[in-house]
Amino acid sequence: MKSTGDSGLSVNFHLIEACNARCSYCFATFPHLGRRDRLSPADREALVDMLVDAGVGKINFAGGEPTLMRDLGPLCKRIKTRSRGRCAVSLVTNGARLGPLLKGWAEWIDWVALSVDSGDDTVNVALGRTPEGQPYAPVMLELGVEAKRRGIRLKCNTVVNQLNVGEDMCGFISELAPERWKLLQMLPVAGENDVAVKDLSIPEADFRAFVERHSALGGTGIAIVPEDNDAMTVSYLMIGPDGRFFWHVPLSSGRTLEYGPPVLEAGFNEALRQTGFSRDKFHARGGAYDWLRDSGDATHA
Repeated sequence: MKSTGDSGLSVNFHLIEACNARCSYCFATFPHLGRRDRLSPADREALVDMLVDAGVGKINFAGGEPTLMRDLGPLCKRIKTRSRGRCAVSLVTNGARLGPLLKGWAEWIDWVALSVDSGDDTVNVALGRTPEGQPYAPVMLELGVEAKRRGIRLKCNTVVNQLNVGEDMCGFISELAPERWKLLQMLPVAGENDVAVKDLSIPEADFRAFVERHSALGGTGIAIVPEDNDAMTVSYLMIGPDGRFFWHVPLSSGRTLEYGPPVLEAGFNEALRQTGFSRDKFHARGGAYDWLRDSGDATHA
């Protein structure tokens, strides 16, 4: 049984705000969280159970850096087992502990999305993606090979900003060879990445020029998925480390984040109702696609 996303929703579960990288454009830093605000391991399990039982078609683990969570592998297995393989599992990662995760838990993961902003590590260092002297782009190539070797489908996410907007990444992305390459216009969010707005945000025309420069890759089997700032707004269902939906709200001076009630307390449907999530925008940005790693019978005993 294949999942195209038409019969369910995709939820980005930001498990953790901690991260080994210091990307200056990051909007998921969750500065409001206190030590007691984070979900307990038992509540994380209860929340993914609730999402599966509500018919969510894909749970995408993000952060911070999700591979820093010790219980990530067991959560992936829990989702696949409880849903009998019908709920897809994916994660967005900078690769921090992806290697060990794949060794023990690869069979329970459908997609890995590697965060790759440049094939040039001087740019990756400048963005805070990696410390100076610590390779990043070559490591992404190795991890991409390893994920595919283990039967996991590969995506890449690139945040287009002032430091990489003039770059030609065709060669690097061709070598990485993901099925999907998501191009994200750097998103200013008040209270989250204010210090980066002046130095890294770009106008839509520059973003479109970047997309056009790489459009030929679409003829090589790589699906190019561009998302400008408007496309990203209210088209994602995101849950933070505290177990609440959060979403971007456009303001006259930019965007900010708003938060709903704890999903475990309110229930999935009521918490979802309060988000302002737009299914039309979700589909318009290409959020629904083949979510499962296998095209055959999608069951795990």
